[in-house]
Amino acid sequence: MSISKKLCRYALVALAQLAFALPALAGTISLSWNPASGTNLAGYRVYYGASSRTYTQSLDVGNTTSATVTGLADCTTWYLAVKAYNTAGTLSTNYSSEVTGWARPVVAPVVPSSAKQGNRVVLSLTGTDFRSGATVQFGNPAISVNSVSVASCTGLTADVTIAAGATVGSTNVDVTNTDRTFGTLAGAFTVLSSAPPMISAVSAPAVGSTTATITWTTSTASRSMVLYRRSGQTGYQQSTQDMNLVTSHSVSLYGLTPATVYEYHVRSRDSGGAFALSPPDKTFTTTSNAYRYISFEAEAGNLVAPVVAASGYGQFNSGSVTTPAGTPTGSPGLPSGKATYGVSVPSADNWYLWVRVYGADAGSSGWLQSMDGGLRQAFFPATSGTWSWAGGVPYALQAGLHTIELGGYDAGAAADRVLLTNDYSFVPTEQSVDDQVAPAAPSPFTATAGTTRLTLYWTNPTNADFHDTLIRYRTDGKYPVSPEDGFTVTIRNNAPGTDDSFVHAGLGKGTTYSYTAFARDDSGNVSIAAHAQATTR
Repeated sequence: MSISKKLCRYALVALAQLAFALPALAGTISLSWNPASGTNLAGYRVYYGASSRTYTQSLDVGNTTSATVTGLADCTTWYLAVKAYNTAGTLSTNYSSEVTGWARPVVAPVVPSSAKQGNRVVLSLTGTDFRSGATVQFGNPAISVNSVSVASCTGLTADVTIAAGATVGSTNVDVTNTDRTFGTLAGAFTVLSSAPPMISAVSAPAVGSTTATITWTTSTASRSMVLYRRSGQTGYQQSTQDMNLVTSHSVSLYGLTPATVYEYHVRSRDSGGAFALSPPDKTFTTTSNAYRYISFEAEAGNLVAPVVAASGYGQFNSGSVTTPAGTPTGSPGLPSGKATYGVSVPSADNWYLWVRVYGADAGSSGWLQSMDGGLRQAFFPATSGTWSWAGGVPYALQAGLHTIELGGYDAGAAADRVLLTNDYSFVPTEQSVDDQVAPAAPSPFTATAGTTRLTLYWTNPTNADFHDTLIRYRTDGKYPVSPEDGFTVTIRNNAPGTDDSFVHAGLGKGTTYSYTAFARDDSGNVSIAAHAQATTR
């Protein structure tokens, strides 16, 4: 049986438009059409290919007026048409009207993925099938899009402003192409509160002789840190910042002095950088124990070159010993210089040797340690670029005088304080001072002009506790004077001392942008400002 005339006429005009009501899938195009008339209609076949009227593939969709074609190459123009067939399987003579388009956009994670109320920020979106002229929309109506720049079919930037009263929380991000196809990434961006977290219920529920646990809650998810000191001290030590964003906080303190009153308060910082301190100070008292803790300064020993005394920031008594650059590599049989110390232990026991050390590279800034002329053993800093306690090697010692030796092993190593204890569970953590010192400013900080974009270059400070560089801008000829002034360009948390850059894209032509870069450390201290200025072409 031949296909009916009505069915043939249908096939010329039925395909009206692409429809994109289904969930976004990579390489998919959804389409719909008006039904054909005729009693012998059995179904439809969708034809498609990468050239107009040259269809290399087809899909039998049955007797339905919509279909989704999958497995399509991304960033490619596809051409689609439909034929109807009757109960005998005979196809209509002609194709329907042809439609064309790309696969629907797919949105990958957004960077940065969050920003505070009242801020302006440039977001980078990656994914597939972004066409020139694509737009960006947010599920949160208080986020307005100032401009969108499509760099390629896999990446674009969006300059957005978050209203001061925007609802806090995650929101969807849509990318819509000019043909009205769109892709959605659920919960891709989070609006953060501009208010700092509120701290409550600070307590020390578990206190031992050398350890304590501090707990508290915050009104919003934030990071955790405890600042503490022995009663009578002026400076605070600080725990390692727990980077997990939580509302119920618990921080364990180690390496405390037994039978000692400690003062403490807590600090929480949210993902947007706003931080709060609990009122200082609450107290706890460690219990006593029968162990001994013997410590002394590394520079107090008898030094044999090339091991020499040095001074600098972050050291107890501002002193240490070091193996200067160019020091030949030592060995257990022949250390490259040494420092020796006499120490009297009060009882026969297993004694554990700890040394506070520093190295630019934890893997190649080691020392050699030995006791009473015995076998020298290499040990290394626990982390790179910061002071840390290392060792914990046990020695079976009799009561009386013993000799500790630190031998030179790698060039550029430093040792600050030596500690010997018979407390097998003790892990020293003591710092020379609390951190109240701001990091150095990013330097040099420059801006290079381009067409509707500016490229920023800088070097992060080398401070060991450097956390991130925040860059903000103004266009009224004034530089931002604080991290809350102007508009956010980017927040980058690459390693200390590294070179970094950022492309500020989607800008208006002939506009002068005044930038300020601030370095921030783990304690929230902010550097002095670094400035750069450039005008877009």
